[in-house]
Amino acid sequence: MDPGEVTKLAQKRAKYRHRLSVALREDADPLAAYVQFVEWTLDAYKDDLAHSGLIELLDEATRHFMDDDAYKSDLRYLKLWLLYAKHVEDPIVIYALLLSKGIGKIYAQTYQEYAEALQKRGKLSEADKVYQLAIQRRARPLEPLKRQYDEFKARTLVPRRSPSRSAKWQNASADTQALRKNPLKNHQAAPTSKSRPSSQASQNRPPSTHPPTTDPLADQRLHQLPADHPFRLIFAPTAPGKRPEKLRFNLRLLLTEDGVEYSMQEARARPRASAQNREDRPDPGVEHRGRPGPTDEDQHGVQRGGDLPS
Repeated sequence: MDPGEVTKLAQKRAKYRHRLSVALREDADPLAAYVQFVEWTLDAYKDDLAHSGLIELLDEATRHFMDDDAYKSDLRYLKLWLLYAKHVEDPIVIYALLLSKGIGKIYAQTYQEYAEALQKRGKLSEADKVYQLAIQRRARPLEPLKRQYDEFKARTLVPRRSPSRSAKWQNASADTQALRKNPLKNHQAAPTSKSRPSSQASQNRPPSTHPPTTDPLADQRLHQLPADHPFRLIFAPTAPGKRPEKLRFNLRLLLTEDGVEYSMQEARARPRASAQNREDRPDPGVEHRGRPGPTDEDQHGVQRGGDLPS
């Protein structure tokens, strides 16, 4: 490709990437920005898909909305998945994921392409089950689906060799080739965001190397509790390799002075009553550790939330 053309395409790609970034933050329908980006990529790189970034873009687009219920029945989202399946080495894993996640399950095209992929691999009994599942779910349009299933049963089924997918991608980078061989490698570690993707940095963040910290007071409370006490798990030390947790609530509000647990209604009423009693009182002093200092309320048995009992 001419260097000038490469530069021009890179500039246009940057514009689409900027639009996408804005859409993910502000648009009610961020999928539309992905659809436009993919359509432009297909048109601009129709003769050089290996350097188009299409595989990576489809991987990103499908992964970002995989657990978003708003898009599971969106035909645009399904078509992104089906396009992704056409350019990977084993599309069967993608079709199986779609059905397991309920993506595109109302559309006959999902089952038809899945069944065709199974036929090409000689998995005829599995293809038959896919057709039956589609008809059972009344995937639409239903009548063309039934006709295709009848043709499937009537003809002599000989596994057909699919056209070579590798020719278009033989000059692609090693990362692209790896993604074609394992198209769901990033989806397996994908976040479960309902409407917005989490940052890539959080996905690639290495595990915490902070040594576990111990709280002598928490250890003392843990040993004082019976083995079957419901709060033992709360006072348990932090597991090795995990970030220490700081509890910001007062468990004393859940127990009477005799150690008997309040009912849910009583527990809910205590913070309101305590807050009402504090309205006319000045804020307590703060010690160097950030914990509330002793107040008249503490001396008279009125408990405050926000810290563990000491």
